[in-house]
Amino acid sequence: MRKVWGKIMLAGGMALATLLAAEWVIRQKGFLPSAAEPDPDLGWRWSPGARYRFQEEGYSEGRFNRFGMRDVERERMKPGGVRRVALLGDSFVEGLTVPLEKTFAFLAEQQFHAAGRSVEVLNFARSGMGPTEELIVLKRDALGFDPDAVCLVYLPGNDISDARPETTTDPARPFARRTERGLELTFRFRDTRGYRLRRWINPLKQHSALVSWAIARQRHRQQERLRAAVPPAAPNPLVSPQGVTSLFTSHPEAPYERAFDVNLAVLDEIHAACRARGIPFGLVILPAYLYFTADELAAAGADPSAIARRLQAWAAERGVACLALQSPFEEEVARGVRLHFPCGPEPWNVGHFNEEGNALAAQLLKPFLEGLLAR
Repeated sequence: MRKVWGKIMLAGGMALATLLAAEWVIRQKGFLPSAAEPDPDLGWRWSPGARYRFQEEGYSEGRFNRFGMRDVERERMKPGGVRRVALLGDSFVEGLTVPLEKTFAFLAEQQFHAAGRSVEVLNFARSGMGPTEELIVLKRDALGFDPDAVCLVYLPGNDISDARPETTTDPARPFARRTERGLELTFRFRDTRGYRLRRWINPLKQHSALVSWAIARQRHRQQERLRAAVPPAAPNPLVSPQGVTSLFTSHPEAPYERAFDVNLAVLDEIHAACRARGIPFGLVILPAYLYFTADELAAAGADPSAIARRLQAWAAERGVACLALQSPFEEEVARGVRLHFPCGPEPWNVGHFNEEGNALAAQLLKPFLEGLLAR
């Protein structure tokens, strides 16, 4: 019996040693324990104070602040004499591809300070969020910081496709829908086995780089399978591109048109929440060329400003300030300025903003926010 227990202990010791060695190797390669945690409203969020290192495009490392924001440390109570802008958005606004002090939110705040203005630009953005999550973050988190203005940065691409279960590649998120009673939010992901498993395994992820790495690899494979399994509904073979980019053509596909309609309903709800508190609301529209190659534009007769024009019309009807970044960014790209990290062989189909892209966005954003605060 002693021999059996000895063998068991030896095998256990060897397994533990192997796992510890693997953990050491993974950390030496730059991987950290997960900085994310399950969130019953959003699906997931960044853990307050968690350390991060991002090196997929560009590079950055640091810690999220005590509220789980990629921002400098903030006080919930607004300091006297300070004006605040709550900035909502996705990975472009969060800016993990560059150091924190190079993000356009940070740069815009510094430009206010340089002009002698006590303005804080609070960055509530998070990778993967769309307008539905941004509505939740506004009501649950941002309004508690007493902002003097709210600005949502909209990406005319996955902000649309992620609005409905049948068009998204990431169903572990909240969804909104129009009803007779108004906008209704659903949180069905809470009851899924995957979400319950993430809640159970999260303590391991936050302490082990090896577990985090393995789960990230598995999630990536699942995302690839989902992308392959969700073709555009009722595709028109004469139209290229398909899916969400069909909204930029004269042949929009119905599921994506419905998803865009959900976006507009959510924007109405955000606008109403701000108006009820006397807070001006502004909308910034990111360039749409991120979703087109030059060949697709020529073949489809696509108009990269189509969604921006519809959003501008929505904003004009409601008196919402609106800024479209398409033209100024296209002008710089045409001059040969690299504003994005490379993402594929086409120089026109690109990734997130690099430092130059963030600098240009800040240059355009600061006067827009100044006008928003003056309303």
